[in-house]
Amino acid sequence: MIIISSRYSALPSFRYIANLLLSDWYTGHKVVFDHSSTPGYSLTFDNGKEIHVNSPFFEHVYNFGYNVNILDNFNPVDVSLPKRYRDLLGISTLPIIDFSPTKEKIDGFERYEEIKFDIFGACFFLVTRLDEYLNHSTDQHDRFPGTASLASKHGYLYLPLADIYSILFTDYVKEACQTQLIPNTTYDNNVTCDVDNPFLFQRKFRGIIKRAGADIVLRKNMTSGITTLLGALLPNFTTQHFDPFKNGIDYIMRVNDMHSNSVRFNFIPLHTSDRYDGENIFQSKILKELLRQILDRGHKIGIHPGFETYMSAANMNESVKIFTDMIYSLDGSEFVSGRQHYLRWKTGITETLLDNAGVDEDSSLSFADTGGFRCGTSRPFTLYDLAKDAKTKVIEKPLIVMETSYFGQGYLNVPADEIFNEMSELKNWSKKVDGTFSLLWHNCGLQTRNRREIYEQLLMC
Repeated sequence: MIIISSRYSALPSFRYIANLLLSDWYTGHKVVFDHSSTPGYSLTFDNGKEIHVNSPFFEHVYNFGYNVNILDNFNPVDVSLPKRYRDLLGISTLPIIDFSPTKEKIDGFERYEEIKFDIFGACFFLVTRLDEYLNHSTDQHDRFPGTASLASKHGYLYLPLADIYSILFTDYVKEACQTQLIPNTTYDNNVTCDVDNPFLFQRKFRGIIKRAGADIVLRKNMTSGITTLLGALLPNFTTQHFDPFKNGIDYIMRVNDMHSNSVRFNFIPLHTSDRYDGENIFQSKILKELLRQILDRGHKIGIHPGFETYMSAANMNESVKIFTDMIYSLDGSEFVSGRQHYLRWKTGITETLLDNAGVDEDSSLSFADTGGFRCGTSRPFTLYDLAKDAKTKVIEKPLIVMETSYFGQGYLNVPADEIFNEMSELKNWSKKVDGTFSLLWHNCGLQTRNRREIYEQLLMC
């Protein structure tokens, strides 16, 4: 048993993060909360050993709630790591997120070893993305951009900080308190495909011509462009056999079968935007046949709530209803997992809509303009609603890599020979911390040999 004594024990946010770190990600001990009048929090273990931690973060939340002033003292400081952690993690310094106004105290790793570092506050800040809640920056699609995040500005977006902090914390507990916290997570692959358009040749004529032009001019793929043009001009050519989008689905299933990966293919059930939601064919005969093919091959079907669902309860509820009716008719499943179309997400709103609509699992949380650890973790966790100050029932599997972040115009613009290295480094970090590497590759994003090679290499590494 671990007794946590704190004046913050009544705060839902404090209980949430303590249970996430000590019960969800690690196990072996029951967590009990006790009230204390002193600032900070104390952890007492079965053997009587005790740790006390000051928490400027939760002291602020206790007194003022979530307001922008909490960021006044935010200034991560790089702390040198001892050799055993350098060998384990492959880094020599670690950014420590701390909200103490007395920054000179963070001098060397001894600060962490004395547990003056507020792991509960730092991890809550990371997994809930509190800076997004307090910063209302948006891109052209009303998404919070990665470039506006504190993780990007302070250079720790490509580190799963919450996972690393938890590993170092449990190591300290083992050494200093002779108490073993047993990991409750193991490395896993979460391979997904957002099927914005399952068939190219089911699209309107104008869309097919536009696609052909992009193949030839932007992607320098003459063969793909000619195939697309033939599909637009010759009705007899528009069979599924020649359809590059349908072939993309078949290719993803085929290569993942070789690695025993069960891929989740996410489909848009409700048409909410003529411009962004593709063709409205979810309840058509041809789409139902495709869903059966995917399930028969041992893969999974997920929901891809449309462009105008992220802030609309009506659209979200109807989307989930249409999706669950379809999937239940196919395999009797009532489990709902998926990802928001265009990764549209409004912190404090979207998680509530998903929760109320009955979505069990989500994998939306990555930035469209960059890969990395938007939530500071690669491990699954239960989403927290900052607006309601309450835990939801939705499990988040954070998205780590989306191919369009690297290949899409206006995003990262990473040189082609560096794309695989960046993607594989994120996968390696997920392995190091026993997390889940969530990968999104669209069925329409496999036009070139180079992209297919990177995809296959990423599955193998």
